[in-house]
Amino acid sequence: MISPVDYGMAETVYEGNAWMMAVELGVTIQVLEDYRQLLYDSGVCAQ
Repeated sequence: MISPVDYGMAETVYEGNAWMMAVELGVTIQVLEDYRQLLYDSGVCAQ
């Protein structure tokens, strides 16, 4: 649902602003937060 490349670009452009990132990625804030949690749980990134 969220491309890792698109997520990385949105994270950089919007400096982690969840609302702006969700709009850019075309997902709800809940989906974005779930994706962030998935990345955190998998050890890909730290919160």
